[in-house]
Amino acid sequence: MKQFTHLISFLLLISCKNESIRPQSDNQIKIDPNKKELFFDIKQAQFSETIPLESTEHSLLGNIDKMLIKNNHMYILDKEIAEAIFVFDEKGKFIYKIDRSGQGPGEYSSLDDFTIDEKTGSLLILDADQRKILYFEGSTFTHEKKIPYDISFISSNGENFIGVTNYCDGEGQECHHVLLFDNDFNLIKKEESFVYDPQKIEWDLRLPLFTYAQKNFYTKSFSNYIKLVNEDSVRNFVHIDFGSNNLPENVLNYDRQKLLDYLKKEKNVAYLIDNFMMDENLVYFNFFYNQKLLSVFVSTEDFSKNRLFHNIITMEKVSLTPLYMHGGFIYFVMDSMQVENQADADSEDSHTMESNLILLKVSSEKIAGLFFSN
Repeated sequence: MKQFTHLISFLLLISCKNESIRPQSDNQIKIDPNKKELFFDIKQAQFSETIPLESTEHSLLGNIDKMLIKNNHMYILDKEIAEAIFVFDEKGKFIYKIDRSGQGPGEYSSLDDFTIDEKTGSLLILDADQRKILYFEGSTFTHEKKIPYDISFISSNGENFIGVTNYCDGEGQECHHVLLFDNDFNLIKKEESFVYDPQKIEWDLRLPLFTYAQKNFYTKSFSNYIKLVNEDSVRNFVHIDFGSNNLPENVLNYDRQKLLDYLKKEKNVAYLIDNFMMDENLVYFNFFYNQKLLSVFVSTEDFSKNRLFHNIITMEKVSLTPLYMHGGFIYFVMDSMQVENQADADSEDSHTMESNLILLKVSSEKIAGLFFSN
């Protein structure tokens, strides 16, 4: 019940597109949510590696909200507990953290997101409250730039920057979900337009971006589209079709509260939630069906060829969910108690609750080979 309540609250942050409910997409993927899944306990994988994050006075995390790996460094965001960005090497050794909460120059009053400039390697931090971007070289603050937009997430695609937002030219005017910026965060283009209507869930959209091969993706829930953000435009990348279990089109136009009430009582509908990740081996996404959140892996080969999925791996029964996919590996976050309970733990006191969080690194190629090899 707690998970369902949390999920319904989260649904206020995701949306369906009202004026073009089912636009054409490059790819159409069909999934039968009633098909028996293959259950996989990722913690029992023989091809996994644990990475204990070093525990020091300055390195303890409370939560992991985002992770990026660049130049053999793991950048980890803890938005609300530590309110800092931590940097470790790929073995988990602590290097430094950025902890500059405040109102002044070089400080953030809200730590909303971060990205790495693909060209310069600079770390960029988004402070949505003060509407500014802070620039760092390593742990050293260099400068900041004010931006006249309310942005929730940022990302770099190698050529420019992307901001996810709900930006309107004015009440009753055209609004946009995606803003494209140049390397100095000057606005280039507004994308993903929608009509201003605070009574629609569309108005509450705040969706994180996932980057793969210098391409950025995000999920449009309910209407079940994965969107691809190009250098100068946004297009439909793939449509997930749940067949007779799709939300009826008339329901997609309901006002916010009516839609949420419908979802609470209707069990026989399936729709995407926020997460989408992929690499050359696996695609990962979440969907909600029969009052349950299902975390699913499918084969990238099947995904790219528009096949009907015959095999899906669901992790519904496992507390771990993917944090990040990079370099042929999937990273999961575990707390020290979960690692203690593993059969291969070194000893009962090998980790304590005062220890830092622990990452589980698993080969996506080996998972794909285990479940999807012909």
